[in-house]
Amino acid sequence: MLAISLLLEQNIDFSDALIAAEMIEEGVTEILSYDRDFDRISQIERVTP
Repeated sequence: MLAISLLLEQNIDFSDALIAAEMIEEGVTEILSYDRDFDRISQIERVTP
């Protein structure tokens, strides 16, 4: 499961890993968030509100 891989490899929170995995699987590349954990995932660009 992608979420588990992200959790272990990127050392991010479980909830962030679930969100990131769903985003990657659905082809979503940007997230509006203050959470810097998303900066560790190369497939996702975090946009600060």
